[in-house]
Amino acid sequence: MTEPTRTESDAPIEAVLPYASGELRVRFDAWLDDALTRHTHALEFREIRQGVRALSSLWLERRAGGELARRAIEGQGKRAALATYFAPLHLLTLHHALQQFGDETLLGVRRIFDLGCGTGACGAAAGAALARPGSILGVDRSAWVLGEARRTWSQFGLRQRTRRAELPDGIPEGSDGDALVLGWVVNELEAHPRDELRERLRAALTRGARVVVAEPLARGVSPWWEAWGEALDARSETVRLRVERPAWIEKMDLASGLDHSTLGARVMFAGGPARPAS
Repeated sequence: MTEPTRTESDAPIEAVLPYASGELRVRFDAWLDDALTRHTHALEFREIRQGVRALSSLWLERRAGGELARRAIEGQGKRAALATYFAPLHLLTLHHALQQFGDETLLGVRRIFDLGCGTGACGAAAGAALARPGSILGVDRSAWVLGEARRTWSQFGLRQRTRRAELPDGIPEGSDGDALVLGWVVNELEAHPRDELRERLRAALTRGARVVVAEPLARGVSPWWEAWGEALDARSETVRLRVERPAWIEKMDLASGLDHSTLGARVMFAGGPARPAS
């Protein structure tokens, strides 16, 4: 196994990029409008803002006690915040990361496995990067988020299936032509299932699959990052991009005291053509 190449640049790009363009922008706007229509029908703006603050605090400050994925969707406010605010931010961040790293990242991929898919944002970003329309399988423990994911993938024109399971259970094997995508989810796992998940990803890589992992910039939430990069023989990048914000995101930023005028994440890429088993 070769030594992984890891180059990191902390300097943001000065130009402000459009959040999306062409057909992707049309689909993104329709998807966000649908989420807003459904969730603002039942909740006032202040309730969704409270959900945004609660989720931000949970992920950054109240991680003790585990079961982050379950706690993140407790109550309508958190669910609305996830669907209308954090999911769009995750989609846009991964979309721009994939654009920055080039078409070869998912070259030849025909099928996306969105693992710990949540509302399907990262799978949609990966699907939008494919050279031709592909299919997607989403795996998650929550029936509610799988329902949201199906809505998401329908909006983005992806053929879809879902599987209700808790990671690392329920993961398809993956092979040449497949990309296993894990967006902002590995940090939510305890050590043992996280290690088992890593080994399953390594096995998929030997069969020619690709792996894409995205996590927050904060290093404290993913102290395992460097070890994963070495185990998966991965390229790891720190992404910081100044991106135009959709009106709803900008409004919620101002109301909640957050600032997403710069999108950021750590993103890991591994895999390519089929490799011989070692």
